[in-house]
Amino acid sequence: MIKIKFESGESKEFNLTIFDGSDLSNLKLHTAIFEGYSLQNVNFNYTDLRNVNFACCNLNFSNFTDASMMNCNLMNCSLVNVNMTRSKLMGAFLLNADLKNANLFGADLFGANFNCTNLKGVNLQATRIEETSFINAVYDKYTIWPKFFLPENKGAILI
Repeated sequence: MIKIKFESGESKEFNLTIFDGSDLSNLKLHTAIFEGYSLQNVNFNYTDLRNVNFACCNLNFSNFTDASMMNCNLMNCSLVNVNMTRSKLMGAFLLNADLKNANLFGADLFGANFNCTNLKGVNLQATRIEETSFINAVYDKYTIWPKFFLPENKGAILI
């Protein structure tokens, strides 16, 4: 049994011994605190993850398709090969996260902070990217940006 705490002081128990590979789709996990957990290959499709604290989590290969992730703390997370297609990342904080080969196609990035992130090979054909911060984020020739978007004007660095 794993118990997750919420900012409100409440908690929720999951009938799991580990989160890796679990199905947490279509759940309401608003304000949950997952800080430091391993959540590799977890299905978060259509999950309410608003204001969730994922700081320092390993989320590699997880699926966040159509998840609500507004104001999520994803600082120092490993997000390698995650699928965030059409996710709502408005105001999300991804400082120093590793998003290598992630898919953010159609994601709403309004006001998100990608400062100092690894964006190598990431599909960033997202919406409302103009108001997103990419200061000192690194990307490579395989990173896909929206047409006419100039990442260097937002502080991103081509490696």
